[in-house]
Amino acid sequence: MDAGDPANLLELNDIDEMFAQLTPYSDCLHAKDFKLHADRGVGAGQGDVDYDRLVALAAKHTPKAPFFLEYVGAKDYLPALALLQDAIRRQRET
Repeated sequence: MDAGDPANLLELNDIDEMFAQLTPYSDCLHAKDFKLHADRGVGAGQGDVDYDRLVALAAKHTPKAPFFLEYVGAKDYLPALALLQDAIRRQRET
């Protein structure tokens, strides 16, 4: 099983390119974020990933692929989950 990993591509590429290249191989998606000059990945909502765009493209290209929250712990899990759920809710309303 492979995962689409948008935060790993943002420095050089973009989310659209990730879906264009990886859709046939993506069984799940990592919901983490990207922050330029950070030593490691950061949790959803702590960086530069456009989660509305990510969720819209996921709904279009990989509608059955689950999201997995990554780089979150006890203190930032709920805000990261809320960010992802809000983006999903907004996508369903469109």
